[in-house]
Amino acid sequence: MPFINKLKCLLLFTFAVQFAKAQPCADNINFYTNSFKNWDCSTGSIDRSGVITFDGFVPVTGRQTLIPNTSTAIDPYGQFPVVSPNGSKYTLRLGNSSSNHEAEQVSYTYTIPTDQPNYTVTYYYAVVLQLTNHLEFERPRFSVKLTDINNNEVVACGTHDFVSGDGLGDFKQSTNGQVEYRDWSTVAINLAGRQGHKLRFDFTTNDCVYNVHFGYAYLAFDDPCQQAEPISGSAYCRGANTVTLTAPPGFGQYNWHLDGKSEILGTEQKLLLKTVPADGTKYVVDVLSSSGVGQNCPASFNAVVKKVDEDFIFNLVPSAKACASDGINLKDPLITAGSSSDMTFKYYVDANAQVVIRDPTLVTKTDTYFIQGTNKYGCTDIKSIKLILIPSPAVTAVMPKAVCSPATVDLTDQTIVGGYIATLNYEYFTDKLMTIRAINPAKISVSGLYYIKITNTDGCNTQVPVNISINSIPFIKAQAVSGCAPFNLTSIDKSGDSPGLTYTYFTDAAATIPFKNPDIITQSGIIYAVGTTSSCSTPAATPIQVTINPPASIDLPSRAEVRYPTTVDLSRSFTNLPGYKYEYYTDSLATVVLPNYQKIDTSGTYFIKAINSTGCEIIQAIQVTVNPPFNAGITVKNTFTPNADGINDEFTPTLVGAAQIRYFKIYNRNGTLVYDTKDIGIYWKGTVNGSPVPV
Repeated sequence: MPFINKLKCLLLFTFAVQFAKAQPCADNINFYTNSFKNWDCSTGSIDRSGVITFDGFVPVTGRQTLIPNTSTAIDPYGQFPVVSPNGSKYTLRLGNSSSNHEAEQVSYTYTIPTDQPNYTVTYYYAVVLQLTNHLEFERPRFSVKLTDINNNEVVACGTHDFVSGDGLGDFKQSTNGQVEYRDWSTVAINLAGRQGHKLRFDFTTNDCVYNVHFGYAYLAFDDPCQQAEPISGSAYCRGANTVTLTAPPGFGQYNWHLDGKSEILGTEQKLLLKTVPADGTKYVVDVLSSSGVGQNCPASFNAVVKKVDEDFIFNLVPSAKACASDGINLKDPLITAGSSSDMTFKYYVDANAQVVIRDPTLVTKTDTYFIQGTNKYGCTDIKSIKLILIPSPAVTAVMPKAVCSPATVDLTDQTIVGGYIATLNYEYFTDKLMTIRAINPAKISVSGLYYIKITNTDGCNTQVPVNISINSIPFIKAQAVSGCAPFNLTSIDKSGDSPGLTYTYFTDAAATIPFKNPDIITQSGIIYAVGTTSSCSTPAATPIQVTINPPASIDLPSRAEVRYPTTVDLSRSFTNLPGYKYEYYTDSLATVVLPNYQKIDTSGTYFIKAINSTGCEIIQAIQVTVNPPFNAGITVKNTFTPNADGINDEFTPTLVGAAQIRYFKIYNRNGTLVYDTKDIGIYWKGTVNGSPVPV
């Protein structure tokens, strides 16, 4: 597969919708309940032919995930926040980065108010696609579909497919992989003449069909219950010298003109009217999206300038200063003290009021910010405030070395603080909240986590935790041990010693002469042990009496030789000593027991283990040779005299070199059996059935 196919296909879409004023609330379209109330959620898969099948119809975390606007996460591909900059309380991530030929969909159905003949839907979006050379229907994509249910019509200006690798306009190349992305954009869908109609939005993501590349999207919506006029600033109060009209952000083209006039008054998002127009003057801005959803679909917003015979009092302190660790709360009443009591405020990063401050109650970065004040009559203005956030002292903790009791640690030691600055103020505490001061910080005698509070001249502070270890003096138990040579001193019972010690052994009590090879001791004597931890050592060497028990012995010949059928009894091949125990094996490691050691009839090397009364043992080998028997033969007498005179009275064969005889039978000259035995030791006495036979 080419390299480009191995890269993950990414589809990321961020979306914000706003509806015109005077509409019924599209309840929970902005997920303000932190749930999918009034939304339809589906999950399924895409097959190799590009057909999507949904089989799950409940929200699935990880595939339909709500993200609070307090999140500071950045999308790894588009490098923009995963929460919408329009300030929505929650953002939806649709899909995920798991390439498992998955498909996801969310849908919302809404009825256009009957009193809105020129209704317009506006939303914001951004798209990121990772490139792939799959066929078009095989690629990841994000689809937006708007359907007029009353007319059974797909609304073209609200419907669009973003498909990986389509050469989409207004896209930039990402520095992270083969990825192209489109930054925040805006589209307005003119739904004039559809009042009372039920509309349905479907948002769908899918991975590529090969289970290799993925696609996902982010969605966010304004609160329709609090949505203002699309154009802000049309109302002006007593004493105003100018009027500034502000259209929704993100369009590719703005054309301002008076209602019914063709003369273009401005082409920016904002239109500054340096002379206050007559009350009731109507202005129109024609907007156009250059690409993407709503491409080349014109839309218009209008505003009627309205004079309000009321004073507009909007006061804003020019600057504020605080510690960066504490942050500044722009909603603090002191920031806008003296403003009209009916004033409402919005907070922005930019003067164009496009990017809201996600958490205006906690701003921690020095910069110029903007607050828009609007009174109950709709008069509005935007002013700037310079926030100065003072950094806390840039110091770190350098953990002190552990010490042994009764030694102490000096928490005030300058070397404990990395980047120590003498002009700063240092305070010492025993708790994280820094409410309990250390009684004697220069002589800390108890292990634990302590805290240093370091404050600069501006009153900003840094809290540095310091872990102090005061260890007990380790201990080694004196003891007497015994064993056989070679004795391993390092493996003796240490249950009476301090845990976690590293042991060093010496031949002298002063612990100056190291004892070599403590694991192979062959002579009795006193050995001295010193134990250490990472920070402490035993105060003196501990004596350990080592007694080497007498070794075991066995006087075993090197060979034993017999001729078959004679066998060898290994237990009789040496002198058994009193108090000893003997074991017999076929291997030198004494792991395979020899079961027939008293009747060895096979040549080979065998091993005898001798164990004395103190448990010491020795293993020696003996070579056993069992020679083959002589050539088998049999001799018989040619005559005998069974006359009971004690001479030649019995007849038997004599075996030569044979191990055994199966049977012995005697026949007369007529072939009749006269004697039969299987025991060569039973001789024939010349009788049959107890009667003598003829000569």
